[in-house]
Amino acid sequence: MRARYVLLAVGCLLTTAPQAVAQEAGEACDAVGKLVVGNWAEYEISGIPGQDVSSLRFAVVGEEASEGYWYEFKAATSQGPMIVQLLITGFPFEASDIKSMVVKPGSQPAMKLPAQALAMARQQMGPNPMIDFVEHCADAEFLGSESVTVPAGTFEAWHLESADNLGEAWISSEIPFGIVKGGAKSGEEMVLTGYGTDATSSITETPQEMPMMPGGPGNNRR
Repeated sequence: MRARYVLLAVGCLLTTAPQAVAQEAGEACDAVGKLVVGNWAEYEISGIPGQDVSSLRFAVVGEEASEGYWYEFKAATSQGPMIVQLLITGFPFEASDIKSMVVKPGSQPAMKLPAQALAMARQQMGPNPMIDFVEHCADAEFLGSESVTVPAGTFEAWHLESADNLGEAWISSEIPFGIVKGGAKSGEEMVLTGYGTDATSSITETPQEMPMMPGGPGNNRR
């Protein structure tokens, strides 16, 4: 998904800043990695060459005792809406941390991936671009507190910039997932269009078990 590169640009905040300044921004940085059931934030995506995603919505839509949280992202794409739900234990997460996955492309039935398909999906996901953002947010170059206006409103946010001066972000502890605006200096951008604390699952039907394709892993046993 091309929108991943916008998040990657936002995530490249790897410079060093004075420790006192880093502590000032720490509260807002913590918001990025906090999982609270009901939290959601939606972003408009723009400026990506060959763009196929126009918006992304992140949400925490459930919790299972001893299992973790259901983290959902919903994308508006050129092929129609796509919903993906992941059962994870924390945030940020690596592909190997995903315990379960449910997908719903457009109006098709929601499907829960069996173990073999989940293993294949983990391999195809690649690195999580939010890892660097969360881990290095408080160490980024701090450019001050600024008033930022986006479609969701006007916010006082910390302005952070990457060491190579190619990526920047504005973050606030008032916003679920923390990010008000971010992107790359080359033009790719994500801006907050809405947020709240009342998220529920966008998948209303009971997911079906996805059938394995003939010849897939585990289907060649005699």
